[in-house]
Amino acid sequence: MTKRTLPLVAAALSVVAFPALAQAPAAWPEAAYNPKPEQGDLVLPIPCGGSIAFRAIAVPVGQGALDDRPVTLGTADSDTDYVEGLRRNFLAAPFPQARGGRVFYLGKYEITAEQYAAVMNPACPAPSDAGRVPAARVAWSDAVAFTAKLSEWLLKNARARLPTEDGATAFARLPTEAEWEFAARGGVAVSEGEFSSPLPPMSGELARYAWFQGPQSAGGRLRPVGRLERNPLGLYDMLGNVAEWTLEPFRLNRVGRPHGLAGGAVARGGHYQTDESQISSALRVELPLYGQSGEPLRLPTMGMRVALGAVVTTSERAGEAFRQAFAAESGRAERAANDPATLLAELARTLPDPAQQRGVAAAQAALEQATAERRQAAALAMRQRIVSIANVARNIARANRTIDVYATLRDYIGNDVPIPDDPVKARVQRAIRDRLDSAVRNEEPAVVRAILDDYVVLVKQAAEAPGATAPFVKEQGEIVAREMEARRAHPLLLELVFLATQHIELALRRPPALPPLADIEAHIMRRADEVARRTAPR
Repeated sequence: MTKRTLPLVAAALSVVAFPALAQAPAAWPEAAYNPKPEQGDLVLPIPCGGSIAFRAIAVPVGQGALDDRPVTLGTADSDTDYVEGLRRNFLAAPFPQARGGRVFYLGKYEITAEQYAAVMNPACPAPSDAGRVPAARVAWSDAVAFTAKLSEWLLKNARARLPTEDGATAFARLPTEAEWEFAARGGVAVSEGEFSSPLPPMSGELARYAWFQGPQSAGGRLRPVGRLERNPLGLYDMLGNVAEWTLEPFRLNRVGRPHGLAGGAVARGGHYQTDESQISSALRVELPLYGQSGEPLRLPTMGMRVALGAVVTTSERAGEAFRQAFAAESGRAERAANDPATLLAELARTLPDPAQQRGVAAAQAALEQATAERRQAAALAMRQRIVSIANVARNIARANRTIDVYATLRDYIGNDVPIPDDPVKARVQRAIRDRLDSAVRNEEPAVVRAILDDYVVLVKQAAEAPGATAPFVKEQGEIVAREMEARRAHPLLLELVFLATQHIELALRRPPALPPLADIEAHIMRRADEVARRTAPR
């Protein structure tokens, strides 16, 4: 090769090589990662031009730094109580929402075979129908490695698209058992009764929502994600298809609390070989991390779903808020000398016998737990009062609308409908008009006044409830509103929740400052008119 040919060869190599190196992978079609797109989806990129879709799971709590949400998980079954029995858990979410409240993010679908390959393998998979089944034969350690690689890639390539909290950026991890079951049951998008049921609300047969054993469902094989119906939170295949790894180790249930012995890993939700009768939101199975050969256990029924989390102690400011909240929670400022908790604390300080000190410490813990449970019960009772008051207000609005309809009919019959020649028909027409006139003037207004009286009584009872203060009532009203938003309640009911909260706060003043009945009625109807204008078809 001569010196004259070297530049030509180099130029040819540059034409062939450099475009191939610079060419980015083509973006996957939406059907490959989000076959059923929906408003509110969070879609994040992954290597090879792929993506993963997430749903925001709302966890309404108060405004305190240590506030969390008590949830009852599991199911009452004497055969499985030691594994799946009812137990108390607590949940909070790291990320703020624009409309208020906090959420965590959970994968909308199970991780597919091609998503798994795109993150874990150096060679990019070509999107295909076969690649849209869940990734299976995934060991727990594989699942953790997947979330680690995904987090690293996202933080390097898509940091700006990740949720943040107080300057801390989200990372991918497996969901906790509490997060998984809370989401599987429907979270706050369902009623408390629906949440406690073995299955979330479904329209029709289980086979419309879950892949399980049998020809009427999975037929003995994995199925592509997102083919069935969504659960109330917009999540797919939470039950069946592949069982899903969770983050923490397996623990037995010891009558309402986790047992102290940590075991293997926990698989949730059942899979395509699980019998239909066993499928439930409470189903949890312990699996060893390693098989007989010593290799990580990789079963054809095991896969995963990804959550987005964040560190808790995001800053010194957050740490100080937690410290102050803990001090308030444990001490409740300066307690009176006759407070049992104060007496127990003093007794524990003065007792010389270590055994007696431990006994008093146990009594202190039990008392603090009982106190916390009473506060939680008071919060739940206040939320129920607010909902009742809002429903009574809605009845007032409906009764007033009925009066408007009667008045319109009366005026129409009296002014626009000609009097018949037949004297019998004429008498009937006049009787109808007089009956409507009586309803408009006397009967229906009396009904409204009676409902208004009930409204005021309920407001005063709420203001007189133990522990009721203006900040407490406002906080519980905001939680009720977020719960109703999650359930897509009628906009008028949301407005009336805020109005009920305001009226309770007025009743709490000394002296109480509730407006007259006519003003309360006007407040309610003004909210109703505003909502009607907002929601009217255009």
